Amino acid sequence: MRFVVLIGLFIINFSFALDLEKVVELAKERATKVKLSKLDLQKLDQQVKELKGNIYPSLTATGQYTRWDPDYVFGFTPLNQYNFSINLNQNLFDYTVLESLKYAKKNKELQKFIIEDITNSVVETAKNMYLDVLLKKEALNVKKENLDYWQSYFDFVKEKYEVGIVPKIDFVNAKAKLFLAKAQLKQVEAEYTTAVQSLKRLLLIDKDIQIEDSLKYSEIKLPEIPENLEKINTTLKVYSKKLEVAQQYVKVQKADYYPKLHFQASYLYNNYVKFPAKTEEFRGGYQLGLRADWNIYDGNKRKAKVMQAEIDKLKEQKTFEDKLFEIKTDVNTTLSNIKAAKLEIEAMKENLMASKENLELATERYKTGIGNQLEVENAENSYQQARFNYLSSVYKYYRYINHLSALLNQN
Repeated sequence: MRFVVLIGLFIINFSFALDLEKVVELAKERATKVKLSKLDLQKLDQQVKELKGNIYPSLTATGQYTRWDPDYVFGFTPLNQYNFSINLNQNLFDYTVLESLKYAKKNKELQKFIIEDITNSVVETAKNMYLDVLLKKEALNVKKENLDYWQSYFDFVKEKYEVGIVPKIDFVNAKAKLFLAKAQLKQVEAEYTTAVQSLKRLLLIDKDIQIEDSLKYSEIKLPEIPENLEKINTTLKVYSKKLEVAQQYVKVQKADYYPKLHFQASYLYNNYVKFPAKTEEFRGGYQLGLRADWNIYDGNKRKAKVMQAEIDKLKEQKTFEDKLFEIKTDVNTTLSNIKAAKLEIEAMKENLMASKENLELATERYKTGIGNQLEVENAENSYQQARFNYLSSVYKYYRYINHLSALLNQN
């Protein structure tokens, strides 16, 4: 009994239960793209701090010792010379620094929107990959049932063949169908394993996973489509912020037209030889100063930089407008695809029911000696294809739902 309990604990500890909610949670937490984007945000945060350093005063200290060759110096130069200074520098007015700081902050805001967009995209990818796992799981169940059917059918034909009721060709065909069903099951098992491994790779899971959901159709109420998509869609928010960054960069270039004013204060301390006594003494004193810089003319280089920034801004404006049109078209197309998928599901459901009834009828006809083997094979193939068509239509419906959720930032 204790051995059974330990085995149960081992399975629990080394397996990972997954449902759609858990997939979304792990995608947001573990996806490599999201982690890298967050590191980029940290880097931008440090760049903002670096630019803020240009606003604050800077304080430096310098010390120097020089030993002169007695045969080289003469007069009032001390053989051992000491120099020490403390320097304070402060930008009183530098418009370029202020505008550059605003530019860096907008870049930081842009990176936050990029993280949101990447997270939204990763979640959609994870949901679709999970959906792919569910599809392969259902396909695996279909192939298992298919194998059970052909195993039962083979046993029936074998029994009839051994007593001489059915010809050998029916027995051979039934045996071939059974082997084919086994091979198809192995192929679907491999596809299911591949889908699971791909999902585990995305979510960085190194344990075995248990898929708790199944691919069943349930109609989902569609949300209201807002008019201001640019404030909701994550991709549009990125492009809108890119436009703001480009506008701010124009201001950074124009800031070079303004003058700059700097304040400097220093305290100097050094030794010297006093005249005429030639005694060595130390002295210290301060120095204060203001410096103004104004680039009045630079051969139109500043003007050219401003024009380049203006062109980049226009490019971002056109890109945003194009992306806005693209997203709106994508939303409308996805809504149409969802409506079409719903109709397709209903049609595939009816076809599935009819195919199932046809298979049951063909099987009974063959067992009673009225039908033939070809009729059974065609009916089984039609039924299998109808099941896959139904699952495929449900799969497509949920794919469109996932895409609409991503477009409306509802992940």
